[in-house]
Amino acid sequence: MNIRRGLDALPFDAAIRQGRTRVLEEGEHSGLARHSSYIERGYFGRQIAGLSTLFPLSNMLFLRQADLLRDPDAVLARVAAFLRIAPFGTVEPLRLNVGDTPEAAVMAPEDAALLDSLFSADLHNLEKLTGVRLERD
Repeated sequence: MNIRRGLDALPFDAAIRQGRTRVLEEGEHSGLARHSSYIERGYFGRQIAGLSTLFPLSNMLFLRQADLLRDPDAVLARVAAFLRIAPFGTVEPLRLNVGDTPEAAVMAPEDAALLDSLFSADLHNLEKLTGVRLERD
């Protein structure tokens, strides 16, 4: 997405390996932290653990995007029940920010292996915190 928007020209493999260094070198005020901290923003378990120090997990609803794409009405029914509001009507799926994947953004098997190794413990923690199974679809 950042490549398509012209916010990052670095190929995917380099971006995930250099992200932390780039953010530190450019400094927080460059805007780079927002657009190139790909790895750091992926530690969802850490983010939910921090959030749970402020709010009980029972006040949070965790949903999978894959479920929303597959069955938006069922997911919206869960949202309505969680919020204790009237159910939503039937909706047509809506997909935004969809486009062709530029060659520079293609994930190679070695990139997937790196990301798996970086996120494995955090994903396990995220599953324990949320009760949501996070297998790849």
